[in-house]
Amino acid sequence: MIILAYRKILLLGVFACLSLALRAQDGVDYTLTKPKKFENRTLASETSNDGKKIKKARRFVQNTITHYNYYFNSNEKIKMILARAKASMKDDYTRLLPFYNYTLDATAAQKRELDSIIYKCTMGILIHDTRSDWVDNLYLLIGRTYYYKKDFDSAFITFQFVNWAFAPKDKEGNDQPIGSNYNKDEGTSADKVATREHPNIGQKAFSLPPSRNDALIWKTRTYIAKDEFAQAAGLIEVLLHDPLFPPRLEPSLQEVRALWFYRQNIYDSAAIFLEKALPAAEDREETARWEYLIGQLYEKTGDSYHSKMFYERAVKRTYNPILEIYARLNAIRQNRDSSENYIARNIAALEKMAHRDRYDSYRDIIWFTAAQMELERNNKPGAVADLRQCIKYSVGSTNNQRNKAFLQLANLSFEAKDYRNSKRFYDSLTLTPADLATLGDLSWLNDRKAALSTLVRQLDIIDRQDSLQRIAALPQPQRDAYVRKMVRTLRRQQGLRDEADSNSFGNSPLAKNNAVPDLFAAGGNSSDWYFDNQGLKAKGYSDFKTKWGNRPNVDNWQVSSLARNNIGARPGNRATPDLSDSAARVLTAANTIDFKTLLANLPLTPEKMKKSMDSIEGALFALGRTYQDGIADYHYAINSYDSLLNKFPETRRREETLFNLYYCYKKLGDEENAQRILGLLNKSHAAIREGLQ
Repeated sequence: MIILAYRKILLLGVFACLSLALRAQDGVDYTLTKPKKFENRTLASETSNDGKKIKKARRFVQNTITHYNYYFNSNEKIKMILARAKASMKDDYTRLLPFYNYTLDATAAQKRELDSIIYKCTMGILIHDTRSDWVDNLYLLIGRTYYYKKDFDSAFITFQFVNWAFAPKDKEGNDQPIGSNYNKDEGTSADKVATREHPNIGQKAFSLPPSRNDALIWKTRTYIAKDEFAQAAGLIEVLLHDPLFPPRLEPSLQEVRALWFYRQNIYDSAAIFLEKALPAAEDREETARWEYLIGQLYEKTGDSYHSKMFYERAVKRTYNPILEIYARLNAIRQNRDSSENYIARNIAALEKMAHRDRYDSYRDIIWFTAAQMELERNNKPGAVADLRQCIKYSVGSTNNQRNKAFLQLANLSFEAKDYRNSKRFYDSLTLTPADLATLGDLSWLNDRKAALSTLVRQLDIIDRQDSLQRIAALPQPQRDAYVRKMVRTLRRQQGLRDEADSNSFGNSPLAKNNAVPDLFAAGGNSSDWYFDNQGLKAKGYSDFKTKWGNRPNVDNWQVSSLARNNIGARPGNRATPDLSDSAARVLTAANTIDFKTLLANLPLTPEKMKKSMDSIEGALFALGRTYQDGIADYHYAINSYDSLLNKFPETRRREETLFNLYYCYKKLGDEENAQRILGLLNKSHAAIREGLQ
């Protein structure tokens, strides 16, 4: 162990001598305004350029302390800030990914940590000799910190300072104009901006490459962040043709080049240069993410071949199951050929994928993607079916597909003028701030939901009153038989006794304080448990069916829907009216469901009939106004207004209805009907004036 320790010390001494043999960079002069308390105190940075040569021992000490006490800790804190920003970002793989897997808003929010980095780096510069090998690295960290704070002006000034202060100098230590003939070597051009790098073992072990070259890359990123694309393009071109630009930074240069094209929506060039920048990714997962982005960029340009290739590369590289599933789905989507049924083959592949246990947790994503493919071939019924499957498998899922499916179902129903279902789907949305960020601009949603609520409410009023009037118009024997049947059905569905049984409840065994029969009393062989005795089970089933009928195994909240489905008229039987869901709610609104209560809700008297007709009249007018002003469906508005005028020729809203009809025909460009309605409106006004005279 002692011999091993001596070997380690000897090896460390060899590397230390190599580092001491290196020529340190020239120092930077500072003019500092110190507080009065410290005005007589001299900092190490102030003595850096006093004309004395820095000693090797001092340089070694300054390098070591600056590196491990200041640079290392500051660099680790920047890594921590980036890690937090990346962890807070959740990619939406259904849209074009952002270029980076973090946002500058997320980094700038960590202001306290960023300020501490600037403070620590500044301390590392001022209290140490500026001829240290780590001063340029500290300045680069300060510039990056300003960049992550979104303080782009300060970042640019810092990177520009690194570019000027640490530029190559002549043998006498004088500054040379950057890119001028002073920098021209024999056989090379004068367009040299970068710093020559000759890394040896000592430099690699005890220092980093010159940060000036890195600062040029960050200066370009700052130009792009400030939307100064012309300046960024100029610097990129200079570095591309610079013979001294180090090969280690080639991927980073291609990265900012791809970013330049990405920010300007030039997707084909962005994809080409981002592929060259893949070695600049920090780890395997970020490489897979960029490959997925390249696939998206090629897909936007219509290059299905390269798009599929990069999606498949992302599948092989990533460990993220969400990225893998979307990459697989998008790779399937790129299977395009000259035949007409390539979409059908892709959908079949997705359905096969959905039935694999491996993708059980991602079936909602698969069905949602299948729905988008159905829409590509204009198969809206197929898309609706797939979206319903997506909702089915989104229960308990964390893939955030439920709201997307409901929103698309609602929009498809709205386009098909199925306003009832559209309202139902919109009402099923449960939006959080995170959902609003992924679903796009939904500023129109509240207005549409309000219009649909008004519209459906008026439709319910019309359907309800029409249903009640049809029932009331039946001959009395048929009407009474119909209502009695309804009473029996509704009571059984709610688990109540039939009305006749409830009237004779006083004669029941319970009313006479008799003992309650034991349902599970053993019969025959007393050792048999009830559920093991087939005879008792059959008798219990028969008794239950005799008393309660065929009751479906559902909850009571479905009573109104069952009433609509079970009590409605048979096809072709015009004598029995259809009872709508809204009418069922009226007839069952009372706590007591019996013959007299249901019969009392029917408009059987002139007063009740007038009230019912007034409800229809008001609902038709409100319906037309909602179609007209709420959702701008002028055809349906015209139908509602025409129904109002046909059913109620003497309506008190006649003039207003005619004016709205004229407005709707004008919006549709139907001048013939618009003039016809204008004539009716003029006649109506003339009649009013004549009546007033």
